[in-house]
Amino acid sequence: MLEVTGLHSVFSKVYTNPSSFDNSGCLHLYPYHQQDWCTLSPANMCKAHILDEHCQNSDVKYDVIAFVGDGEPDFCPTVRLRETDIVFPRRNFPLDEHVTKARDKVVAMVRSWDTGFDIMNVLKEVFMSIRE
Repeated sequence: MLEVTGLHSVFSKVYTNPSSFDNSGCLHLYPYHQQDWCTLSPANMCKAHILDEHCQNSDVKYDVIAFVGDGEPDFCPTVRLRETDIVFPRRNFPLDEHVTKARDKVVAMVRSWDTGFDIMNVLKEVFMSIRE
């Protein structure tokens, strides 16, 4: 999809469960990894673990991490974010509810969203203030 829309060059890496189509056209999904260390995440993918590995193995030092999510599996990386980071829970979805209930466990800035424009406006604001 990223290649079709011309957005592939905007992303350095995509982390997702692998998939393939069989001869009959049926889509098969496979686990990203098998994990048993995180009780907040499903066995097929701990997003916080993936985020930690990405940051540790990257040549880039991230001053701000912006994490966008909507589901329950997005809560684990949310509670691992720093005060300098931003979490964007989709309004009225499971992550938004988890963040609201456990606000004392989330130190990142929280900005709920309905559309991509909501996210874009906050990111513009944050990154413009960093440049100043």
